[in-house]
Amino acid sequence: MRRIHFVTDVDLTEKDAQPVHVLSLAKYLSRLGLEIRLIYPEWKRESPNIPPGIIGVPIHLNQKPFAIGKIFQAKVLVELSRLPKPDVIYVRLSPGMLAPFIWASFVHVPLFLEVNGILNLEYIMMNVNVPNIKKWFKIQRTFLIERLNFMRAKGIIFVTENLKQYYSKRYKIPSEKSIVIPNGVDLEIFYPMDKNHVRNQLGMQDNLPIIGFIGLLAPWQGLDDAIFAIKILKERGIECRLYIIGKGSEENKLRILVENLGLLGFVHFMGPLDYQRVPMYINAFDICLVPKKNLLSGVSPLKLYEYMACGKPIVATNVQGLSFVYEIGAGVIAQASSPQSLAEAIEALVQRSDKWAEMGRKGRLYVETKASWMHVAEKTAVFIKNRLEHKLFDFY
Repeated sequence: MRRIHFVTDVDLTEKDAQPVHVLSLAKYLSRLGLEIRLIYPEWKRESPNIPPGIIGVPIHLNQKPFAIGKIFQAKVLVELSRLPKPDVIYVRLSPGMLAPFIWASFVHVPLFLEVNGILNLEYIMMNVNVPNIKKWFKIQRTFLIERLNFMRAKGIIFVTENLKQYYSKRYKIPSEKSIVIPNGVDLEIFYPMDKNHVRNQLGMQDNLPIIGFIGLLAPWQGLDDAIFAIKILKERGIECRLYIIGKGSEENKLRILVENLGLLGFVHFMGPLDYQRVPMYINAFDICLVPKKNLLSGVSPLKLYEYMACGKPIVATNVQGLSFVYEIGAGVIAQASSPQSLAEAIEALVQRSDKWAEMGRKGRLYVETKASWMHVAEKTAVFIKNRLEHKLFDFY
């Protein structure tokens, strides 16, 4: 048997990185011949596009707030009891994810966790206006859920080395119990296209260099630094257009900043895109940005691998997890949280347009050999197999 129940409370209809990660990993695990049942919340009339080969198990809810609450967890418990018993239950850890731990403990099924961030830190950053007493209770509950899951887990997958070090120290996790597997990219969807052709299709013809960002508009993304950098370049007589694609809590602040800096004609907010259209916009850009701020968790951004898969030169910041961009020759590095440094890095790349194609080829080669979702799925399956220490979970 090679059956995995994959449990997540991510809204798979959202147009951001989380559903991309879940669906891509599930897709390529199934390509290895594994039977994947994806258990996820559904409260909209719109249903997610579940890739072929995956058995979707929606948990129907009346409204979104319950997706991470008690009703969702209760329904997950009921659904798990109805489904065929798996060899493994794989869980994308979140602040409310308790049901799989309870079920796995009772039926003695190996529990594997995937950890994508420091849960309490992300909660604090995204909920600055929440009353302190409510924050305290939320944080304490999250600590409890983390501890229970980590104690029960047979194996834990972290997407960055920083996450592994942080949680291993906090919960005394043995080194053999965990592994670091960064994010990936779907090479069937993201690949180089003719820039002029896609610009014609998108109506983006422009004589100025086009700088692009795609992702969640969150505090740690460094988009304020990117906007200030465009202002600095403009004052130097170097005009660029910045396209920001996505949505998030910082959007209103960023729009106000653009207006205050007099950049309305130079910074464009495009909103979220359907996933299938993202590669076209990336291919329309001249340069792609990853202006992350320093995070305790480190970073492994999907957008970086998607940019590289499309053969684009990169400007990234010097945070943990991005330095390899410069090391492999796929782009340039700027100091994090420094608009001045970011402006200098963009200017240097704009002036080296003859190097763009070479940088793009090196980035594409990197993801082909090291960062596809198939590579991620294979590493994940091998880790699970090794942790189980028997032939039951034998996928090839």
